Amino acid sequence: MYFQSWQFAHAAGDLNRYLGLEPDNKHGAIWVYLARRRAGQPADKDLAAFAATHVKDQTAWPGPLFDMLTGRIDAAKCLAQTRKPLGVRYEILRRGRLCEAYYYIAQYELITDRTDKAREFLQQCVATKSTHVFEYTAAKAEL
Repeated sequence: MYFQSWQFAHAAGDLNRYLGLEPDNKHGAIWVYLARRRAGQPADKDLAAFAATHVKDQTAWPGPLFDMLTGRIDAAKCLAQTRKPLGVRYEILRRGRLCEAYYYIAQYELITDRTDKAREFLQQCVATKSTHVFEYTAAKAEL
């Protein structure tokens, strides 16, 4: 709730406590990173350390997100990895991951003060129509 109401320092505290309960939660680590960065707090080293410990296969989801957020790849490469077909039976999963990628890239753009690019990625997130993914709702709220 704090994140969506732009109270990023409070969000970082709550999310960090949550991560303490589930210390290997990859999405939780990403949310802590985003909240801390949007609150103006340092977080790069913590995310890199988490990735080194918990993200063993960079090609497995959400490995590309960690690679992008830690500067190992750019947004285009992250999207290329996310767009890889998973097979007809898994199209909803692929679209959901694409929705997540657009959202997290948008957050990264906001952190780096590129609001126009962030808006484009948030719009692309919503365009996936992946209503079952939390990031879809978060993108709609952010717009």
